[in-house]
Amino acid sequence: MSEQLMDPAREGASPWELVDERHYGHKFDGLDFSYIPQSGWRERVGDTVDLHTEAAEDIDLVTYQVVRHGLWNINEEHGTTVRKVSGSPIAHYANDLQPALLTEDGEYVYGGPFIQVMSATADLYVRWVLENYAEDPGIEDGDVFLADDPWVAGYHQQDHFVIHPVFWEGKIFSWVVGTLHHGDSGGTMPGSFCVDAKTVFFEPLPMPPFKIVERGKVRPDLERLFVRRSRVPDMVRLDLKSQLAGVHVAKERILKLIRRYGPDVVKASMRKIVDQAEDAFVEKLQQIPDGRWATRNYTECALVGDRNAYRMSLQLQKRGDYLIFSSDGTEPAYGSHNMTYSAWKCFIMPALNCTLANDQLYAMGGMLRRVVFKPNPGALVNALHPSAVGTAVAHNTVTSQAASVVSRMLCASETLKPNLNAAGGVSCGCWEGVGGVNQWGAPFATMSLDVMAGALGAMYGQDGGSTSGGLWNPTSSIPNIEATEQTYPQLFLYRRENLGGGAGHYRGGDAIVEAWIRHDSEAISTSPTGSGVAQPTSLGVAGGLPGNSTRFRHLLGSNVHEVFERGEMPDDIEQLDGEMYLTEPKEEPREIGPDDVWELKIPSGSGFGDPLERDPAAVARDVENERCTADFAREVYGVLFDGEGAVEEQATADQREAVRARRLERCTTRPEASGRVLGADEETVQMAEYVVGVLSGDSAEYACGRCRQVLGDADVLYKEHSAILEAGLDAIGPGFGDNVDSIDDELVWREFYCPGCGVRFEAELARKGEEFVRDYELVELTDGARNGGASSSS
Repeated sequence: MSEQLMDPAREGASPWELVDERHYGHKFDGLDFSYIPQSGWRERVGDTVDLHTEAAEDIDLVTYQVVRHGLWNINEEHGTTVRKVSGSPIAHYANDLQPALLTEDGEYVYGGPFIQVMSATADLYVRWVLENYAEDPGIEDGDVFLADDPWVAGYHQQDHFVIHPVFWEGKIFSWVVGTLHHGDSGGTMPGSFCVDAKTVFFEPLPMPPFKIVERGKVRPDLERLFVRRSRVPDMVRLDLKSQLAGVHVAKERILKLIRRYGPDVVKASMRKIVDQAEDAFVEKLQQIPDGRWATRNYTECALVGDRNAYRMSLQLQKRGDYLIFSSDGTEPAYGSHNMTYSAWKCFIMPALNCTLANDQLYAMGGMLRRVVFKPNPGALVNALHPSAVGTAVAHNTVTSQAASVVSRMLCASETLKPNLNAAGGVSCGCWEGVGGVNQWGAPFATMSLDVMAGALGAMYGQDGGSTSGGLWNPTSSIPNIEATEQTYPQLFLYRRENLGGGAGHYRGGDAIVEAWIRHDSEAISTSPTGSGVAQPTSLGVAGGLPGNSTRFRHLLGSNVHEVFERGEMPDDIEQLDGEMYLTEPKEEPREIGPDDVWELKIPSGSGFGDPLERDPAAVARDVENERCTADFAREVYGVLFDGEGAVEEQATADQREAVRARRLERCTTRPEASGRVLGADEETVQMAEYVVGVLSGDSAEYACGRCRQVLGDADVLYKEHSAILEAGLDAIGPGFGDNVDSIDDELVWREFYCPGCGVRFEAELARKGEEFVRDYELVELTDGARNGGASSSS
């Protein structure tokens, strides 16, 4: 394995040894650092609890398929039950919940089709309970554990887990776990997104698992303790009841399935689901060359008044039949925007689910056998206790990063490239905690649910979906405006598509922008809890451009009611008079006055591929559907139209060549073209969308996949051979760079071009003076260059 691709001190080690706590200065016990089960954890459970392990040696295909789909339906019914019982719009409209079904020792069978990030660490909760509670206080039939400690599992305290063992004849047969985001769990701010939190003690109290139900009976003392910390205790109590109903329904359905088919057949089906998911995942990995991929993003303003940007890095190695994720290079935890190891793992998994396990019905257990998460204790994404971790601001940036590195990896596989999905909208936290006094004179607290509309990033072969939900929420939905206005004291002026999808060969989807005013209430405040205001976070892949940035705007003392009296309804905040305040990414709760207007713009999806490669007919449709202007089509896509709006083909071809030439003219670094073009008989290795490698004689080289000009030796990063533009963020396009004044760090935008034909290979975000992101590296090429053309195996 190349030194670039693996720490030499770990040469020859199993990937799983990367998470051995002996190699770190922390215990992985869920106290100081997050819980990671270590080897021998199951033996430490001892004889104090019996696990049902018996499974039929063989099961006929028909029975297996019936039981398999029965288990899937049970898991989905679990989630649907929560939606029906809960009175919370968060559950009913936004599907901000997730069920999970696991084996007796906590291996995933199924996660649900709801918020995937919630179930991605249910296995940790189950194994923590088994390891810590098997002897004292014991695990009994009818027990339900309640928890919201991100250092054990999950990702922030507002997401509450109920963990329920399913017994059969005195043994734990399986587990059902349900998660739901509650509207308010305490802390300094309504909605519990506490942007002023310097430590976790500003936030809702994290609770490791405890028995909320003991042998089938709810503990009223602990229920009172749980709801007491919330500003909306009645809503929280009903949410808890819905979760208990969900796990109860799931348990009863599992027992019914056991009675019909027998425990050994059901258990054999569970095992087969996991095994088949693993086999399918390994089969895909074998279609991808070994290598390393990386990305870099930033989250800004860790606290109210902070003016710094903080680097977040994600690396992905593909080594044989394993994937290894690490966060090396991510800056230390500070302020309110951090996350735990468990959360980091949670937000990586959706990118794998939708690209490499999209045929497995969210059967994550098999995939998790082959994915290693290398901890980095103390980093922003692997925070130590007592760091603040509740705002979930940087969490979605991890999903954006995971989408980027997985998509880059899939560029190296012709068979799997159609599965890639560039970073989508909601690529950062853009939450709003909203609270005050409602139209009935009672206190209320909630979060804005409309961010769930999201947008998908571009795919290979098609554009990203607009307002289609996030990568991490396949059943995403948002309330009707009327439902929100009925429930909360808000009146919406508009909620419409926000045309900000990133340009590319395939463009990113568009998200939404919305504005509302206070209505029939004496007091409402909202606390912006965001990132990606100063810089984009949904970065494109293979030269695609980012989606637009987050924006919060507060128009104070507007003339909105005068406009109403004229019988008009504004559909843009710019149509109103008043004092415009562009809020910082994180602020103390802002009081919304009787004439104030609040606007939120949600980030859109990123693009894939050089925009100059886009089908001109698709650009014409974009202009016709008002997804871009004719000026944007000319300057970014290089497409020209006649007076009737039809594409002028020859003028477009000429314009695109002119745009490529201008790119090279404005580059700040421009190497001489090598002048050597690959011969027709020279075999190439696909590395990136527009970059190939070639092993010839005693050397390995990079070449442009479009014009086949040789770039240079593969012993250095391909970017070193590229023509490079380094400029301010406004170089990305209109609207980018508008809010850079909210941070003191100087961020720059870099674009990398073929010095021969001007195709854009890639782009990256950086602090001024930072090194290039090593975003694409293949072992076959890096080792081939280093070893005189003979690639080494890994």
